[in-house]
Amino acid sequence: MWQTLSSRLIYENPWIKVREDKVIAPTGAEGIYSVVESTTALGIVAVTKADNGEPGVVMVGQHRYPLDCYSIEIPEGGKKVDETPEEGITRELLEETGYFPHSLTRLGGLIHTSNCFTSEEGILFFSDNLEYRGQQGEDETERIDTKVYPISEIKKMLSDGTITDAMSIVGLYRAISVYNL
Repeated sequence: MWQTLSSRLIYENPWIKVREDKVIAPTGAEGIYSVVESTTALGIVAVTKADNGEPGVVMVGQHRYPLDCYSIEIPEGGKKVDETPEEGITRELLEETGYFPHSLTRLGGLIHTSNCFTSEEGILFFSDNLEYRGQQGEDETERIDTKVYPISEIKKMLSDGTITDAMSIVGLYRAISVYNL
């Protein structure tokens, strides 16, 4: 069992906190452990009809600064302190894609996005009851492309590594398995 001897805040902004803990590891060795704390991550597998008539998944594409690459993902975002996960993912889906989910189902339990250095927990949702209302406005730092991909193309993108975002991979595989997409 890990033992925390002390903890100090290194950095904080509205999205994350970074702390450094002096610890004793389960082996008895003393050291430091840096932890990134963040808001709860939310993601949604939003299913509608693709142009070819088969079920399709609403996906977003954007350049991700930390990795300096373009990423195709399910709609995602952080939960604000004063909202439920359902309110948060509805807000994010509307902002990023213009779709409103008339129903939401949790897609499995929590996921830990990178538990070796962050306490971030992710909650995934599924909806196949969508209404397009028009894009509600992106975050000032985002330039998002929205596209509905046929499920056959999603499966190919998962297997060939085109989709690399962890929340997206977990959400899509859960949805494919649970809803037989």
